[in-house]
Amino acid sequence: MKLKAQDIRAEIPTFVQFLIKKKKSMNIKSFVLGMSACLFLLSPAFGQKNKPSTPAPETKPANIEVSESVVKMADWAGFKYRDILAAGQIGDQEAIKKFLEFSGTVDGTDAEKHAVTCLELIPVASDFAFAMSCHTLKPALKTVLLERLMLAQVRTKNLELREPMEQWAPITWSVLHGGPPTCNCEHNADGSVRLTAPPASAAGSELIPNEDTGH
Repeated sequence: MKLKAQDIRAEIPTFVQFLIKKKKSMNIKSFVLGMSACLFLLSPAFGQKNKPSTPAPETKPANIEVSESVVKMADWAGFKYRDILAAGQIGDQEAIKKFLEFSGTVDGTDAEKHAVTCLELIPVASDFAFAMSCHTLKPALKTVLLERLMLAQVRTKNLELREPMEQWAPITWSVLHGGPPTCNCEHNADGSVRLTAPPASAAGSELIPNEDTGH
């Protein structure tokens, strides 16, 4: 019969009394070992070792919605969706570029869901890092990305991202409209930026950096 931890602990006082009575006839090493064993059996650690460990919950990117159907599609295509997204979150521009290029692999509902993830990545990775990645994309993909990001603004649960993109991501907005990764903008006290002039058009006009901010 297998004894439970609480049953063993209940017998500890009796065993300690036995050790004390036999202390004179025992060598010091045996007495110390016996008392150490009693202390261990009384400790919280005893009885916990064999308990099944609770698996750690799967971590998801903070503040970014990820569609499981898109992840499955990515797995099928050999694209490490979550890993590349995680790298993009810390501003890895090459990872962000790969993530945006994946937009050409998905279509239909999955394309819309992927666009939401891309949209919500912008404030996490930073407007500048996202814009620099967009700047290296092919023009046709930029056009598709702009359209899908605007549709994603309707789907996202992040209400702040439903505001006009030129207000909270002016550099990305400029790049997606054919301009350079700069903007005429002012820096707000909370670290965000506000566009103070329209983005450059695809016709080739350039934005003039703001003299106060250098952007």
